[in-house]
Amino acid sequence: MKSDHSMHLPDTFRGEFTGDQRIHCSNKLLSSKQSLLRTLMKLKKTEKLKLFQSHLSQVCPECLHSLPEDPSVLDMHPECTERGQEDPEALYIVEKMLETCGIEGSLKITLHILRNMKKKDVTAPLERDEQHNEFKERAQQALKTHLKKRFECIFEGLAKQGHQTLLNEIYTELYITEGGSGGVNDEHEIRQIEIAWKRQPTHETAIICNDIFKPSPGQEKPIRTVLTKGIAGIGKTVSVQKFILDWADGKANQDIDFIFTLPFRDLNLKKEREFSLMELLQQYFPQLKEIKSFEDDEVKVVFIFDGLDECRLPLDFQRNEI
Repeated sequence: MKSDHSMHLPDTFRGEFTGDQRIHCSNKLLSSKQSLLRTLMKLKKTEKLKLFQSHLSQVCPECLHSLPEDPSVLDMHPECTERGQEDPEALYIVEKMLETCGIEGSLKITLHILRNMKKKDVTAPLERDEQHNEFKERAQQALKTHLKKRFECIFEGLAKQGHQTLLNEIYTELYITEGGSGGVNDEHEIRQIEIAWKRQPTHETAIICNDIFKPSPGQEKPIRTVLTKGIAGIGKTVSVQKFILDWADGKANQDIDFIFTLPFRDLNLKKEREFSLMELLQQYFPQLKEIKSFEDDEVKVVFIFDGLDECRLPLDFQRNEI
């Protein structure tokens, strides 16, 4: 079962990239672009943007070619708006810097010029943004390495008695369909299979495992919540494991910044203790130790809660603390 969640649309990139790699690059570009825009808009307000341009013309003259005068250039770039003020000049400079020098080069050039201008008040926020982005990327790569090591193999046969096999070598795509009933079916599993076999599906739509967060045809809102259900042993856990592994390998869903798996069996043991969200995540994922919070950052996170049937926590969030 699915519900909606807003997702960002990727920018356009050139080169030999997969769709998910393009989205990953797009998110990094957008974050850096916004940081640079905020910086130049501050210079504009203090009438220091012309001085910045003068320094930039010496370091990177290509960045200042054909400066546009038409303010309508902002129509396609609402992210350059800050407190209702729009500046096409700042936007153009940022875009030309990114186009000419790339993300890392643009940031280094900007920081170099700001230091020469002795603008510490403007330099400090940009440095903090970039440090936070570095922490986030480092944590993301460490998390991917951890999850890949954890999920790349599965046991064939009984756990601990069988031998480990690479998941990518044996995985078969599970036939997943959208929908579900509200009640709990307590009939015998064999009977459930028999009923499912006899039932003639009408408008079922098959969904690939890696596409479970993508909206169905005709559905406008992207997906926020997915509940997997099915008889025991049908492959739900393995499909989720494959979803995580493909993300960790960089093969799919690279618009997602972090994936966190939290088993209810372990969460039950912590119900008497109080944690902030970051404290709880750091208990399970020490790779996040450099990140203090996600609250002030635009990150896309997937939480996977395994074993809902084992949950002993009060899930009525209207009457209980989360």
